[in-house]
Amino acid sequence: MNFFDFVYDHMSGLYTEQDARIENMFEQGSNCDQLYQEAYDARIRLSGGNLDTENPDVICIMDAYEKMQRIFCAKAFEYGEKFAGLDGQEYEG
Repeated sequence: MNFFDFVYDHMSGLYTEQDARIENMFEQGSNCDQLYQEAYDARIRLSGGNLDTENPDVICIMDAYEKMQRIFCAKAFEYGEKFAGLDGQEYEG
């Protein structure tokens, strides 16, 4: 596992034992937890209250957004590593 995966998976709450240095962004009551719950509730509504008969297109949309988020975060992480030594004066944006 590379460093990005280690950090991302901890931030996503995928480990039963969290690394104390890395915030679980999906901790109960957090912004991400609330947003995830909204999306989950919408999925239940769209499936007529039964996730066993969930529309495959809804699953496809959710999975695609989760994959896009991981790709986006990986690129942001890469830029963070690349620009870690810069302060605001050295960066010309």
